[in-house]
Amino acid sequence: MLKILLIDDDAIEKDILLIHLTKAGFERFDIHQVSKCSSGLECLLHNRFDVVLLDNSLADSISAEFSVPFIKGWLKGAPLIIISNNIDVPHLQSPDILGVDFIVDKKDLSSFMIKLLPILPAARRSAA
Repeated sequence: MLKILLIDDDAIEKDILLIHLTKAGFERFDIHQVSKCSSGLECLLHNRFDVVLLDNSLADSISAEFSVPFIKGWLKGAPLIIISNNIDVPHLQSPDILGVDFIVDKKDLSSFMIKLLPILPAARRSAA
């Protein structure tokens, strides 16, 4: 089963992610959503996730520039993906700027997941 950590303070985002995953053809996954960077870090300390999705804008004032350094050291091999409704801001122009694996516009999340999830070992097991 694919384990996903979603760090996003908008409660509706989990429902939207469920739609994206279903659209991408996956049925077996577990999404754990937290609304704060500190809660995400706590989850990472005690659990292993296959993918970590981090919203660029937590609490309307905390950007990925602030939150990525806290999360990055505790991923245990999971890819870190920044998701945002606005990827036109300077720090989201390239994953290398923040040192993350991917930056994805939320409107493109379904097509991104279709490309990403088949390469993850847990996703391959659940899709079979």
